[in-house]
Amino acid sequence: MSKVRFIEKLLKKLFEENEDILHLFQKFQHKRINDLHRDSMELAQHAGIVMSTLDESIKKLGNVDYFMDYLHSVGKLHTKIPGFKEKYFWRIEKPFLAAVQDTLGDRYTDNMENIYKITIRYILDTVVKGFDLGRPVAKTSTASMNPPKASPEPSPSPQDTREMEDLNTTSIATQNECMKQPSRPS
Repeated sequence: MSKVRFIEKLLKKLFEENEDILHLFQKFQHKRINDLHRDSMELAQHAGIVMSTLDESIKKLGNVDYFMDYLHSVGKLHTKIPGFKEKYFWRIEKPFLAAVQDTLGDRYTDNMENIYKITIRYILDTVVKGFDLGRPVAKTSTASMNPPKASPEPSPSPQDTREMEDLNTTSIATQNECMKQPSRPS
């Protein structure tokens, strides 16, 4: 089965199970599921785009920076689709796994399912993060602003925290000693 045929099957299953999102795709806005089965030229074109995205992201797994940037850009691109919500990305997981199972047949084992689940979830999670990054920031007053999100830097370990407390205690003790000593006249 060709890659494009695989994606066509995936998209048909996606739209069959989620007909409510069909209107989000400009090429498919005036079509029903049955129309997609009869005249799949638009579906084949979109399948090619989706397949290129998946191919490119999987090929670049070794270059994490490129991989993340690429999938973030895919997510950001979807912010330009009126009415598109980040939860819609997750709707492709089940049809993707069904298409993989259908393609692999007897070769589709529990281990293969687990590998493909981890892979598609990682890809989708990265795309969703890109979607979040691409959303316009709403202007709000300082009073209603939420606190900033946590830094991507890891939190200090308990040992690091104790060491910092020890340094602070030592520093305070040193300052106190300096303050106790009478100053010498110059």
